[in-house]
Amino acid sequence: HSKDGNKIERQIKRLIKDTNKQNIIIDYDFILKSCLFLLEDQQIQIKINNIKSELLDNINKHWEDIAKALRAMSNCVSNLGFSKNNITSDNALIPIAYMYYKKKKADDEIVKEYLFRAFLKRVFGGASDTTLTQVRTLMKSKGGEIKILLSDEKFQINKEFDIPRILKYPKSKYTFLSLMILYDKDFDYGNLPDLEQDHMHPKSFFGNIEKFKQIIIKEGFQDKNLEEVCHFWNEEYNCNTLSNLRIVKKLRNRGKSDKPLSECKEVKNAMTKNYLAENTSLELGKYREFFETRQERIKAKLKKYFGC
Repeated sequence: HSKDGNKIERQIKRLIKDTNKQNIIIDYDFILKSCLFLLEDQQIQIKINNIKSELLDNINKHWEDIAKALRAMSNCVSNLGFSKNNITSDNALIPIAYMYYKKKKADDEIVKEYLFRAFLKRVFGGASDTTLTQVRTLMKSKGGEIKILLSDEKFQINKEFDIPRILKYPKSKYTFLSLMILYDKDFDYGNLPDLEQDHMHPKSFFGNIEKFKQIIIKEGFQDKNLEEVCHFWNEEYNCNTLSNLRIVKKLRNRGKSDKPLSECKEVKNAMTKNYLAENTSLELGKYREFFETRQERIKAKLKKYFGC
């Protein structure tokens, strides 16, 4: 270990610690891959135990600028509302660091759209080193501009979106990402730890057919199709996906627990904002109508956002 090597190792540890505080979880492998991407003339598929001394010298030489770019990326991503709660691939963050490394800037909306597309389309899943090499070639051709990733038609991030697939994701990081698009103007996503996903019709009814029947009969449900209605509600796809989810502040959600949606004034007073028609019933027994109305409106918003 040289003095420079020890100094950089300390700086790497500090960088990892600082980004972790922002809920952006990175490690040595991520930093090495970022170095290989940012240095441009390096292959991205190198393992830590295969590093040659020339590469280490090159990293040492450019380390200050690399570290600055990684910190700028972490600040940018965190301020836009992305964290370990909704980042589905760390590799998608590296092109943002490259943008800063090349002294470029981008409008927040461009960076957000890039991340939403990359995460929801799972662009960096599978052969991600190949994808990163392709991304670097594209960005390098424009001096580090990230906007090129949203305009090059051959790049898979711009292929048509499978909206029906997104609508079927169970509650997860993927639904959180979609909800950030749906409720884009309603929250400060820079304070993401204060927000969480909420089941509009309460989660405590899931799989509990008897409780479900009691509630809808109490509501005055008299339809002959009782078993069909119960079955529809009991299917996880029908109650644990985007059509029954929204974003709320954590403390507000804790106070709600299993209060029926029909008693929730906050939703009643903001039907359109919650992707419902003003006359949509919030009664549990009318769940199919609620589900289908909301699904169509959510689908329209996502189609508009992704231009498909």
